[in-house]
Amino acid sequence: MAEREGVTVAPVPSGASWDLAGMAKLSESFVAGKVLAAMADEDPDIVVITADMKFSNMTVHFEEAHPERFVNVGISEQHMVSMAAGMASVGLKPYIGAFAPFVGLLAGEQIRTDLAYPGLPVRILAHHAGIAIGFYGTSHHATEDLG
Repeated sequence: MAEREGVTVAPVPSGASWDLAGMAKLSESFVAGKVLAAMADEDPDIVVITADMKFSNMTVHFEEAHPERFVNVGISEQHMVSMAAGMASVGLKPYIGAFAPFVGLLAGEQIRTDLAYPGLPVRILAHHAGIAIGFYGTSHHATEDLG
């Protein structure tokens, strides 16, 4: 810890986990969108929903291949889960994707109540878990993963 004007402050982040340049390689290797697009070529019931993260999880590839089955709900993870539940209840096969801390913490009640209780087959792509995106700050950390 450092001291500034009599107040103890956290050190400035440094190291490989804070390296934005390294994230480009991670994003390029994320293949979920391509895999889902290939699966959807064979199955017209597959839909993908994301919470404004089509580039972070590369579901943009799915959007390019099947734009009519892609939904971006914006920064609205709870709504994304409930929307997927509705789609699954009528026979669609939804895949949802967002940062792990937002899916697991913000939408936890919707996952329990809307998906788990009725046993709906919604697939959750909770990516960038732990402190993988530490440079965004603690609001984007899923440190519960480390427990």
